[in-house]
Amino acid sequence: MGVVAPGIGTIERELTGALGAWATGSVAVGIALAYLGKRTHQPVVEGFARQQIGWGAIDGAIAAIGWARSRGQAPDGLAIVTDDDRPSDDDDARAARLQRILAVNATLDVVYVVAGAALTAAHEPLAQRSGRDRQEIVGDGLGIVVQGGFLLALDLFFLRRVRGFRAFGAPGPRHAARDVRGSARASTARG
Repeated sequence: MGVVAPGIGTIERELTGALGAWATGSVAVGIALAYLGKRTHQPVVEGFARQQIGWGAIDGAIAAIGWARSRGQAPDGLAIVTDDDRPSDDDDARAARLQRILAVNATLDVVYVVAGAALTAAHEPLAQRSGRDRQEIVGDGLGIVVQGGFLLALDLFFLRRVRGFRAFGAPGPRHAARDVRGSARASTARG
């Protein structure tokens, strides 16, 4: 009996959708906080808001490119995978590429979090050298930590799903494999 599993295209679209939603939320929250920060004269809020808007715009552009690329591919919805089947060579190549991208991105995300924390910690000497407001630098650093932290969680979540797809031709460990009748089954069981 086969299992119903998302194809790699579905995983790619879910990743793009999650990134797009985060981007939209980041920009919306950033705009609201920028207004609030200006109105209440809180430089830390202004710095944080600036990071949300900037990162949200970049993430939105990346999500838009991913969405546009996915529109050029036939939707794969759910793929039926039998016990003896593996993803096609093309699917495996796409999954391998996405796995590499997510692994590199996760490494960069850690760098972003560390850089944001360092910026926050070093706000005093940076303010003295640059002439910028100390609290604004703290807000920038905290904004970078939030963005990098979310992107790290997102990249690790989808990295796990892609690894599961490559290993089993099925979703990652978060999802139980289901046979076409809908009952749960172990991936090692033979039908």
